Amino acid sequence: MGTTKTQISSELQSVGEIIKTDYRYLVPAYQRNFSWTKDEVEQLWNDVNDSMEENRSEYFLGTIVVTEERDLKERIIIDGQQRLACLIMMFSVIRTIYQENKDDRALEVFADFLGVRDRKSRIVEPRLTLNALNEPVFQKLVIDDPNPATKKFNDESKRGSGSNRLLCEAIDFISEAIKIRAGESTRYESYLLKLEDFIRDHVVIILVKVQNEADAYLVFETLNDRGLELSISDLLKNYIFGKALSRLNLVKKQWDEMVLILGGQNETQFLRHYWLSKYGVVRERDLYKEIKNKFENQSAVLSLMEELREAADNYAATYSDDHNRWKGAPSETRKELATLQLLNVSQFRPMLLAAFATMESAETFKLVHVALVLSMRYSIIGSLGTGNIERAYSNAALAIRQKKADTAAKVFNQLKSIYSDDTKFENDFSLKEITKPKVSRYILAALTNSHDKTKVSAIVDDEKLVTLEHIMPKTRTQDWQKAAQDESEYFEYVNRLGNMTLIERDKNKGAGGLSFDKKKSMAYSKSAIIITKKLCDYKDWTIADIKDRQKALAKSAVQVWSIKY
Repeated sequence: MGTTKTQISSELQSVGEIIKTDYRYLVPAYQRNFSWTKDEVEQLWNDVNDSMEENRSEYFLGTIVVTEERDLKERIIIDGQQRLACLIMMFSVIRTIYQENKDDRALEVFADFLGVRDRKSRIVEPRLTLNALNEPVFQKLVIDDPNPATKKFNDESKRGSGSNRLLCEAIDFISEAIKIRAGESTRYESYLLKLEDFIRDHVVIILVKVQNEADAYLVFETLNDRGLELSISDLLKNYIFGKALSRLNLVKKQWDEMVLILGGQNETQFLRHYWLSKYGVVRERDLYKEIKNKFENQSAVLSLMEELREAADNYAATYSDDHNRWKGAPSETRKELATLQLLNVSQFRPMLLAAFATMESAETFKLVHVALVLSMRYSIIGSLGTGNIERAYSNAALAIRQKKADTAAKVFNQLKSIYSDDTKFENDFSLKEITKPKVSRYILAALTNSHDKTKVSAIVDDEKLVTLEHIMPKTRTQDWQKAAQDESEYFEYVNRLGNMTLIERDKNKGAGGLSFDKKKSMAYSKSAIIITKKLCDYKDWTIADIKDRQKALAKSAVQVWSIKY
């Protein structure tokens, strides 16, 4: 059997040479949606405008990869849609300004860069068509002639999908940037003509044309080796698609379903957690190489894609307490999962991926508490690095899959290396400074609820009813000069847990910056929250009092965040 020769060609072309052709550019349905934020759009605009103002001979914009359908005069964009879309937006704004000034050059810009109107049907064929989600917005706000309904359409689109909101924001930014600079010019058309000429003739791109999509995915690896920054998920997708061959449409469908299920979660993190859960520890930078070495042919990547599609559903359950995986779980389990999200903890997810695949639901539910306690002891309070905790969770996941750990107790036994003992945890807690209000609120609420199981618990958990209070205020006023020896000591302790409490909002009105005596009489004495009411037992509030209170809280913390296996 002979081998099929990969047909790839590349050519450095100006934007005008790329756009002003008989070809139409299409973004296929399976490609990711428009995703550039304002920062990326602004960076492109500044690069283009600054290069023009500095009279540079050219500005290199990178590489665009396409496949060609010669009979249909279509080029399918495999990579580069964000850049090309933003360039088209720039021409669109130039057209719009001309049109607003009743300048017939608007028609010429439209015909050259935006679309061609069929003489018989009068239907506009855009030079660039985005995917199904983005195309209605792009067509209306960029390709079509401006009309009074545009602003309303723009406003409605911003309330829609995240991608279309980004698209609208990109259009708004480019429109404002060009209009400001055109307005600063003595004659608006002088600036517009200069900008059009520069983008058309001096912004250059390497146009890579491949025979088919499988060839396109081979290009990505070469580009990545030469410095084009592609995410691990992009590289893996390209590799899988390239190996899929005759099953490409199926694999595309499975990949899209996987992305949809992940719902905006980091795809690379998911892929790495999948690997940690099933094969062991791997650094992110080595992940692509490891997957490529293990799944070398069509059959292997088809199996991998099926596994990833199934694993994505289980992964979604690791960050959503509404997922059907938690059906029948105690309310406390759901609450603890939400807390892990609040704490921005993710290292436990490989363990849950393995548990969902092999363990009984009741035992899996218990692992959420294990993860929360370990996170509090090791990371949130202990401030220890992620390397050991990732390795421990990965090893636990492997033990789960190998049936060596089929209960929560046995899994915890695998994780004891990252369970700070009571002495260390109490000492760490007694010295802890927390600068994130949501984390402080959670810790203080958990400590309060451990003492008071009445209706006060519900009040404490409601941010609308209860606020986080710094006893020694964050601003050092005259009333608080004696609380610390000097300003540096004052601010060293202001965010210590011992200096914080929770209090009902209606009880704390106007008391925030007052003296300690006034806070006690006006607010603390009227609070139904035990840890706050107890502040009335203190005569003064100094650094020594903060230390004493935090030590007392630390003793309670040892009991609240513990595992009894």
